[in-house]
Amino acid sequence: MAGRGRSNADASLIVALAQGLTVAEAAAISGVAERTVYRRLGDAEFKFRIAEAQQAIVERAVGLLAEGTVHAVHTLRKLSTEGSEGVQLRASIELLDRYSKLAHEQRQRDIYLKADARNLDHRRKPS
Repeated sequence: MAGRGRSNADASLIVALAQGLTVAEAAAISGVAERTVYRRLGDAEFKFRIAEAQQAIVERAVGLLAEGTVHAVHTLRKLSTEGSEGVQLRASIELLDRYSKLAHEQRQRDIYLKADARNLDHRRKPS
């Protein structure tokens, strides 16, 4: 695929793969052969772009969870003064636990992305 067509297919593939679709599903959505997807996955820069897209998805999810933690904290404070509401308490604790785990994963992913970016920069520089 040449020119703009490849660019459009790449963008579609990146989004599909970042969302966790299979190679077959990503190929079908993007209008390319599965072999093309596997070939693109052999390109370090293409894989890096998928990782960046996944990072954006995680950051959005963490942001939404962060918004939810405010409510969870208010619920926990309310429960701590008004008595036991087991389901609400368990839901609040679960939300806080999930936020903590996603935030940790985001930090780890950021470390890996920075390392990948340094590796790509190193490869691009002429020896």
